[in-house]
Amino acid sequence: MRSIFFSLFFLLSFVNVVAQSTPCLVEAKADTTDMLIGEQTKISVTAKVAVGARVVFPEYAPEEMMVPGLEVVASGKIDTTKTNDGKMWELKREYTVTSFDSALYSIVPEVYLDGDTIKSRSAIGLKVESIPVDTTKLDSFVEPYGCAEEDFTLDWIFVMAVVLLIATLVLMGILLKKFKSKKPLPVQTVIEEVTPPHREALASIEKLKLLPRSTREENETYYSELSAVLRKYLLARYGFDALKMTTSEIVHVLINGQNVGQLNELGEILKTSDMVKFAQYSASLDEGDKNLLQAANYIFQTRNEIDIIPPRTLNIETKENKEIRAQRKKMLKYIILLGIAALLLTAFVLERFIV
Repeated sequence: MRSIFFSLFFLLSFVNVVAQSTPCLVEAKADTTDMLIGEQTKISVTAKVAVGARVVFPEYAPEEMMVPGLEVVASGKIDTTKTNDGKMWELKREYTVTSFDSALYSIVPEVYLDGDTIKSRSAIGLKVESIPVDTTKLDSFVEPYGCAEEDFTLDWIFVMAVVLLIATLVLMGILLKKFKSKKPLPVQTVIEEVTPPHREALASIEKLKLLPRSTREENETYYSELSAVLRKYLLARYGFDALKMTTSEIVHVLINGQNVGQLNELGEILKTSDMVKFAQYSASLDEGDKNLLQAANYIFQTRNEIDIIPPRTLNIETKENKEIRAQRKKMLKYIILLGIAALLLTAFVLERFIV
């Protein structure tokens, strides 16, 4: 009994020493050991090593031979699992292989550990067979068929896209033709002679002499016209809008730059006009003549010494020209939109035609 115990102890110790002395244990298996030409199978290679060992699996490019006649289709990723309470690593990688030659292949997968080549403990036998052909019934084989004609199907979406493209191009051509033919006339340039403000005002005062003043309404019209002539003159002569100002505001603006006598005459005329228009004051004919004479005198005395004013250049555009420009602007917008639509339709038609 004791001899048996020592024998078992010696055997276990030997196995443990062998296991410890083996740095890497490589095993391999195939999903199948028998397949037809062109079929594929997977070969699994497993390496068991101590934790931290550096194991390198062979890398095969597509169509590279694992052994002569056996092509590698794909190399899988390495799967790592810890075993033996985390003391060992089990690394596994699958290779997909195929063959186009009937033969019996002997495969001994291997890995590399610290520069050493470790082969699998056992070889894999893979038998590749040809596809069996029944030679006794050769007469039953039919001749190859010719090229089959494809059934014609009308692509309505393609047809509609082509029609829309043609319509878009035609419409764009019509608009372009109208755009080119409908050109606006050049802007007319007019040189206008400018009458000095005092001359224009004095001419208006000469016309006021002809207005009747026998009734209160005619008197109001007379003084309204006289006030308007003076206010327009002040606007043209001094540049402030006297038409929208009261009499006191006008006098306040002119008080620093004018003779007191001239300013009093102007104020008297404007106040009389305000009283006739708003307070129903009835001015006599003599008073009206006096005021008219005072207005002419004020204008003459405050006139600009420079009597010659250079003519003004005016650009006159007719209403028809403005309408033509607006129409051309609208047509240009439509032409741009139609151009974008034509480009999109062209891209769609070409894509459907190529496909």
